[in-house]
Amino acid sequence: MNTKYYILHLLLFFQITFFCQKNTEISIKSITQEGSSVSIDYNLKTKWYIKNHTSLYAKEKESQSWGLPLDFVVGDFGSSTKSGKNNMKWQVTKSRNELLGEWVFKIHNTMSIKKNIKNLNRICTLLSFAGLGIGGYYLYKSDDYYNQYQSSTTNAALLRQKDEESLEISFLSFSVGTVFLIQKISLGRKIRKFKNQGFD
Repeated sequence: MNTKYYILHLLLFFQITFFCQKNTEISIKSITQEGSSVSIDYNLKTKWYIKNHTSLYAKEKESQSWGLPLDFVVGDFGSSTKSGKNNMKWQVTKSRNELLGEWVFKIHNTMSIKKNIKNLNRICTLLSFAGLGIGGYYLYKSDDYYNQYQSSTTNAALLRQKDEESLEISFLSFSVGTVFLIQKISLGRKIRKFKNQGFD
């Protein structure tokens, strides 16, 4: 195997193609031959709410077809791929006796939206409604206590205290509900944008 020529082709291939994937970028850092295995160090830049699943392909330089994904690949591969630094190893001799000539490799990445993000979106929806609902309730109670305070002659101080406490709870609940509402809207936009690009 001509290792230098082999590595050169891999690097050029990824420089040309890794920007083509939506929502992710793959860049090769190093490719080395380790005994009977080919080791590929690569970086994956992706969105925090996307689940990635990588596959490794290989073909001879002059071939027009990639064929099926390679077997006997270990490491940061498939659903084990993470955002940041990754390494996968193709155990060549477990699938063939030798690898001669000029070969080109590619990493294919299948993306889907994480299930826990959908659950988080639902939780944010419920918490936003709860926060705004509780805020509205205590705002009503504050107004009620204030009206009683204005006409009270015996327990005015207590009613005034309850009015202020209810107003504080109302403000806090509205704030919490608004934060979760903003988060729910943000997550909803991410999910819709991802689905509009043809992903699940």
